[in-house]
Amino acid sequence: MLESIPKRVGVKISPDKMLAWVTVGAYDQVSHSEVMEALAEAGVCYGINKERIEHLCLENRTSSTKYLVAEGNNPIPGEDAKITYHYRPPDLKPEITEDGSVDYYNLGSIIQVETGQFLASMQPGTEGEPGYNVLGQLLAPKPGRPGKFEVSKGVLVKTNAAVAEYDGALTWQGGKIGVTRLQVIKGDVDFNIGNLQFPGKIVITGWIRDGFKVEAEEDIEIRGGIENASAISYGGSIFVHQGINGRGGALIKARKNVEARYVQEAEVEAGEDVVVNEYVLRSNIKAGQALLLQGRRGKILGYNDIMVGSRVLVNSIQSDRDLNLVVKGFDRRALFRELRKLKEDMQSEEERIRFLAAKIREMAKDQNPDTLEVLRKLLPTYNSLLEKAEKSKEEIARINNTLRLTKGEGMIKVKDRIHNATSFRIKNDSVELKRELRDVTMYYDANERRIIIVSS
Repeated sequence: MLESIPKRVGVKISPDKMLAWVTVGAYDQVSHSEVMEALAEAGVCYGINKERIEHLCLENRTSSTKYLVAEGNNPIPGEDAKITYHYRPPDLKPEITEDGSVDYYNLGSIIQVETGQFLASMQPGTEGEPGYNVLGQLLAPKPGRPGKFEVSKGVLVKTNAAVAEYDGALTWQGGKIGVTRLQVIKGDVDFNIGNLQFPGKIVITGWIRDGFKVEAEEDIEIRGGIENASAISYGGSIFVHQGINGRGGALIKARKNVEARYVQEAEVEAGEDVVVNEYVLRSNIKAGQALLLQGRRGKILGYNDIMVGSRVLVNSIQSDRDLNLVVKGFDRRALFRELRKLKEDMQSEEERIRFLAAKIREMAKDQNPDTLEVLRKLLPTYNSLLEKAEKSKEEIARINNTLRLTKGEGMIKVKDRIHNATSFRIKNDSVELKRELRDVTMYYDANERRIIIVSS
């Protein structure tokens, strides 16, 4: 009986089949064909390094040696889809002028769009490149994640683009871009136009003249100014490019922000911020969050009745005892608790939204009339949850801004100077200044339960 001749070349393959080694005994002289035959018997056929094999065949060995002779290629994952939004929502960020001063004017405006106008575009994800292990087996790549446009009403999604469905103006709900109906008035609102009511946004290229009223569900942009008239936005902001010269009878009210070049003899109320560039004079100002009056000429002049929720930022105050300046303030700990509760609720809402979205996708595949009827009844619940989640996000952002931007539990910051004889109140404490101060921050300290004044 013939004895089998032991092999002089051993082959070892890594558990993931991405590497292969050969082992050659001490003093054994092996040929290239022997190594290739051993690899072939083991199934190794990809990524073989012939130069290394030539080297091991020529090498003099005094001990058993292990050589890495084959390496596989890992698959290259695909790139995720990339979405570019061509417009961003206006933000209340101060503009820095050439001389380094801060200008809060010209912050937000209505962006008009036309039917078919591109709002966002997508670069599709790629499939990636396949790899191979040393056995020559194909390793499929992980494809890039598909993109999804964050859009709402008035936007049509095509293959790789989102476009305006009709003429209108851009609107944002949370992070979703949409298009709402827009009414454009070329000129003044006067006897030729009459009072206005509109369910979307309004742009007025002129002024709102004495005695007239403009109402909109969303933003109102007045590129002129406002006389002794009224402008009310029930769900958005009001932007006044010139100023408000109310002569004691103007009413400007917005659920979000009011922005104007100046405010004189008017009543202004904003659910969030009132932003003024030049001055406030003989006016009643109410802001749920802040009065921002930090343009280089930003002043509070003479008698004004001002009440804000968290902070006043102003360049200077030139007033007297007739000024009624009140910061209602807030409870910082209570806001933190409210923030935690909102985040917990939103997490629960998002989980339910994901569940319903999966259920809706599955039901949409079934053309059974009974299933489609259930789906029809389910959609309003789903849409309601989406709307609720967006409102929660907005409220979380509002609270975060209040906590981040406000020192203490309510503050007044004056960049230039504040005259003596000025009195003000923050929460439950009040102060009357006996001397002029410059570059000063006044805030309510919850621990000391009083107003702290810090002068730079």
